[in-house]
Amino acid sequence: MGDAVKAALIEQFDSRESAVPETRHAAVKLTRPDIAQRQMLFALLVENRIRPSALHDLGDLAREHNIEIDPAWIESSLSPWMELGWFTTSRPLKGHMLAAIKPAHYVDALRVVMEWLGASELMIDGKKEEVTADIPPPVDIPLRSGWKWMSFAPDAPAAEPDEQMLVPLDGNDPELASIRQNLQDAVERVRGDNALENREAVLASLSQANNLLSRRELAYLQLKVGVLMAIDDAVAMAGEWSQKTLLEAIRASAVELIRRLLGFS
Repeated sequence: MGDAVKAALIEQFDSRESAVPETRHAAVKLTRPDIAQRQMLFALLVENRIRPSALHDLGDLAREHNIEIDPAWIESSLSPWMELGWFTTSRPLKGHMLAAIKPAHYVDALRVVMEWLGASELMIDGKKEEVTADIPPPVDIPLRSGWKWMSFAPDAPAAEPDEQMLVPLDGNDPELASIRQNLQDAVERVRGDNALENREAVLASLSQANNLLSRRELAYLQLKVGVLMAIDDAVAMAGEWSQKTLLEAIRASAVELIRRLLGFS
């Protein structure tokens, strides 16, 4: 996401009217619209790690994540990012709009939330039902019931590289070429298997990883989230697919490649 777009979003949040409209339920303190917007975005990030291929009813999303948003705001809560094409949406005849973050824009959405929270590290683990970050639990981020927020010191010895650090990719690197070839093979196998559940979502994740690895350089955050998390999603969504071991092998190879590129091996 470009700096100009990010600045525009931040300016929009900071200048938004903060007054809360009157409501018949006077006992419920509603969240400011600008905060509620980003809470909804964070909730979709969490749901992406739980059910990567699912569309989510925005009304149910607010309730499940304990977001005190006025019902009148729900439909427009994601409008700043809707205009950027970050979501897959569906509008049923009844109820609220359904939405999910597109795999290609997960990094963009995560970056918006991290900048808002002032976090330099933030990982969402749908299996462990926890969020891990280098900041204490934010007051403005209500979690799903049963979820935990795990904090660690930003100056911990095992700190990762700067997320904006550019990592060059050599198109002649045989290890990189092998991973890209295996990704292309996996895409073709997935595309040809009509019995695979979540086929389109698996295809989207694999294609995203392959497209990113075709560039001359990537930011570390893109490698970590755009490539590794995309492959993780594909592995998770493949379920009991007979050729899932190919995806797992690609994931292991990508981890080793990134470690080498960063000088860890």
